Amino acid sequence: MTNTTLSTGTGSRRVRANGDGTVYQRKDGRWEAAGYVLAAGNTRKRIHVYGATRKEALALLTEKVATSNRGIAAPSAQGSVAAFLTYWLESVAVHRLRENTHTRYTACVRLYLIPGLGKKKLAKLTAKDVRTWLDQLRTTCQCCTRGIDTKRDQPQCCAAGTCCHKRLSPLTLAYVHSVLKSALEHAVREEEIPRNVARNVRMGTPRPAASNPSPPKKPARS
Repeated sequence: MTNTTLSTGTGSRRVRANGDGTVYQRKDGRWEAAGYVLAAGNTRKRIHVYGATRKEALALLTEKVATSNRGIAAPSAQGSVAAFLTYWLESVAVHRLRENTHTRYTACVRLYLIPGLGKKKLAKLTAKDVRTWLDQLRTTCQCCTRGIDTKRDQPQCCAAGTCCHKRLSPLTLAYVHSVLKSALEHAVREEEIPRNVARNVRMGTPRPAASNPSPPKKPARS
């Protein structure tokens, strides 16, 4: 795939890069950079990124092109939520978060977000989908849904015929919701979706239990 090296000329005129990219200043004052990157099905698509300065727009596009050159396809609103979350973790969050925070994000996406919402199309995800899923997650025994009990030497829950009702704590539910909001906020910034539907879902403010002195930290914005 051809690398895109962008020019950093001055002024608001449209500048063509050494390849497929262009960068120019919009009428609203923002800078826009555009170029081609790898898309689903081993195809290429033209993307547009925006910044307050030429340097910021160029940096964003350079990051996208570098990700493309590593063989990671750009997400599409018509693609699945799972595909977008994977892209977000591997290409965006990994560069903006501390290692331990990224590890927690990855576990949250793998254990809860992808199993619960991964098959839905990003463009068609609604606030109702998110609320319904969170309500189900709130009342679901994790021993059952994640197969924890079947891996035990001595089954204690569903595999033994009696559910222990081991549910997620309010703090963990709030953390899962926050990770989803962070991911969808990035999709909004990249103009893949018009709004962050997870922000329209209200969660009660959880209080940490006395026996849990170290609740999960609130996810950082990425």
